[in-house]
Amino acid sequence: MSYQIPLQFQGGRLGNRFFGNLALHFLAMKHNVPVNYTRESEFQQLGLTFYKANPRPLHNPTSLEITDSNFVQLITQDLSGDHIFTLIEAYFQTKDFALFLAAHFARPEIQVPIRRANPLQDRYKNNNSVFVHVRLGDMTHACPTKDYYQTALKAISFQDGFIASDTSYHPLVEDLAAEHSLQILRTRDATEIELLQLASTCRYLVLSQGTFSFMMGILGFDTELVQWPQIKKVWHGDIFVVPGWKEVAW
Repeated sequence: MSYQIPLQFQGGRLGNRFFGNLALHFLAMKHNVPVNYTRESEFQQLGLTFYKANPRPLHNPTSLEITDSNFVQLITQDLSGDHIFTLIEAYFQTKDFALFLAAHFARPEIQVPIRRANPLQDRYKNNNSVFVHVRLGDMTHACPTKDYYQTALKAISFQDGFIASDTSYHPLVEDLAAEHSLQILRTRDATEIELLQLASTCRYLVLSQGTFSFMMGILGFDTELVQWPQIKKVWHGDIFVVPGWKEVAW
């Protein structure tokens, strides 16, 4: 008798785990596949719950590899017979899955527990704030310059704002904060989950590149305008494709 070994995605930081955990969540729901979700307690703080399947005996299973090219098909289509799934070099950062997630998080029944889990829920539709995310770190060379942020900020009229970065003492962050009266949120001030919860309540979002910025946008249910930078150097999947988000040239 064969059993499916629990699948697990472990690559990258929180944003990558968001894509990986959700892809496996939908696969588990569709095919009753056991999954070990990573950093699950943090996602639970956001109000996200993942599907749990118990290992079951498989009868004459066939092997099936999960890849970036086939996983969306696997979570949307039925399969006949039993299968043993193997995860093969997949990061799940595809255009189709980004659109799938946008439709998923637009559903009121999905939004309700996320709103309730947010300790800042009173801010929803009750502020004129902007949240600016500046992704730097190991990808400083590939991320947008100050021109992008200046253009995006000049396009909106906000009362107050916040700026956060994985490199919060970088001159770009310091300059933007000083010039636009933004409060810098450093590691000592907020966890990644707390940053996401604050950002998702803001009226305006100015995103950077990367999956963590994508999370901010996709959880901003009441955000009036989400702006993201024209991608000049590709280092993640084609995920900034959500209808209504505004691309900004720089």
